Amino acid sequence: MPKCHLYFPENDLALAANLDNYTPPRQAQVMHRDGATLPLWYGHPGDVFIATGINGQWYETMAKAFNLQVDLYSGDASAYIPAPWGWSRAARRALEHAGFNSRQLPDDAAIEHIRDLSHRRVARDIALALTDNLDFPITIPAIEAHTIDEAIAAIRSLGQVIIKTPWSNAGRGIIPADSSSSDTLTQRLTPIISRYGSVMVEKRHQRIMDFAMLFDSTSDGVKYIGLSVFDTDDNGAYTGNIVANDEILKSFITRYLPSEHLDQISCLLTNILSSRLTGQYEGPLGVDMLVARHGDTFILDPAVELNLRMTMGHVAHRLAIDTLAHGHTARFSITPNTKPHCDFNNPTTGISITNHMLTSGSLRLNPPSCPTSITLTTL
Repeated sequence: MPKCHLYFPENDLALAANLDNYTPPRQAQVMHRDGATLPLWYGHPGDVFIATGINGQWYETMAKAFNLQVDLYSGDASAYIPAPWGWSRAARRALEHAGFNSRQLPDDAAIEHIRDLSHRRVARDIALALTDNLDFPITIPAIEAHTIDEAIAAIRSLGQVIIKTPWSNAGRGIIPADSSSSDTLTQRLTPIISRYGSVMVEKRHQRIMDFAMLFDSTSDGVKYIGLSVFDTDDNGAYTGNIVANDEILKSFITRYLPSEHLDQISCLLTNILSSRLTGQYEGPLGVDMLVARHGDTFILDPAVELNLRMTMGHVAHRLAIDTLAHGHTARFSITPNTKPHCDFNNPTTGISITNHMLTSGSLRLNPPSCPTSITLTTL
């Protein structure tokens, strides 16, 4: 059965709030609106996506140029499986407004279970399971602190740390700290622990690169999909992806880590995630990782985040398969739009397309009038 996609980038924030009627920050609202056409590029033939105000000329030109077969949702919910970016009470409410009924949507218990699985302690548990089964060293797993005293003790044991709230991502809910900041931390952490029950304390690393492993969880188990190589700013906020086939992406990572280490991690993660998620969650997911400098060498943090949802890495993976010509490398990026008055009638001007695939240039993946520019630019 085809899917009805809803781009819902505020989902992690909505999980933290745990409200049906959640109003995200303005920046998230802008990203929700400007990224509404992303499912056009990552959906499969026969799927639809929910969006409003999409320029018809732009849409038709792009669909013809790249042989896109994902249509706008017309309102007939009975014909589709709901597929939001991620599940939360707020995402469910958005799909209810789109016409889906309670029988098509997860109930409160199912949403709460997904929320529990999305808690950052689960990423910590995955790191602990990997530590027990790998034959090479990885970073120290995070410590969950349920009180201020536990948090201070964790900081003293780890030194320079990053403290994270149980939910949220992309640079939000993250507090750098060290043992000299205990008084300030007491003020900042007390309301967080009171609200969520705990915080996660992670050792701060000298970050070299970010990447992720992508998976799909089904009723039959978890399947490894591929790699994602991405960039973040100093606060951990996402800035963009490298788009290429897995062989090329792997070559970036193996500058720092042996190929066999990646193969071992992907195999172990598939088994660990299958044991935890089969029958518990169905859909896309990703495990964020990072390479850190460790003295004169490098070390892997294999479970920075567990994202039980679509990720930009999944989008980049689909773009590498369906939109970018084979063997090419591109960058997927999200930046302020400096040319809001581009011609809707000629959105493919300045790019080269061969057999419906991008071979050179900078392709706008969302309408040119959007304040945010989402682009795929060949390198």
